[in-house]
Amino acid sequence: MATLLALLPTGVFTTSAALAYVVAVMIAAATGGIAAGLLASVLSFLGLNFFFTPPEHTFRVDKVEDLVALGVFVAVSGFVATLLSAVLKQRTRAERREQEARLLHHFGTRLLAGRPVDEVLGEFAVSVVRLFDLVRCEVRIDTPNPLVIEERSNQPGSEGAPTVVPMIARDRVVGHISAVRTASGPPVGED
Repeated sequence: MATLLALLPTGVFTTSAALAYVVAVMIAAATGGIAAGLLASVLSFLGLNFFFTPPEHTFRVDKVEDLVALGVFVAVSGFVATLLSAVLKQRTRAERREQEARLLHHFGTRLLAGRPVDEVLGEFAVSVVRLFDLVRCEVRIDTPNPLVIEERSNQPGSEGAPTVVPMIARDRVVGHISAVRTASGPPVGED
């Protein structure tokens, strides 16, 4: 879209085109991540040079000032793409950690309130399946009367390898949570 400014009959200043390209780089980084942002930065540099820097329609640059401006543009747009991508990734992690903290607080409160353990763990399994986009979650309590709660989503596809997380209370393993994603999907992360 920024390159289409070159088709305007009145002409566009190089600085206006550069700002339009920076916006395009930001959109690419926000939607596609750091790789898309850096690729958009390089393509924007080429478009800015070819269409808006004299002599136009060549990759040659006659003035040292234009060469410096192009260098600054590619550095700034690359930095903006990297920074925006990192900020969005951190925001996603923070939102997920907030959801996890709320989940743990909610179920800890319910257990302390005396709700039946099987009911609380059943709700926990449902929430974990939704939060982590799982195919299946199994919560197993290892007591003299073992308790197994299993929740399945209605996602199509075969199951991948389970990720097993121990449940520890007072330095003792009291059970396990088994989290399973689809075989074609990414494995459950350590977080």
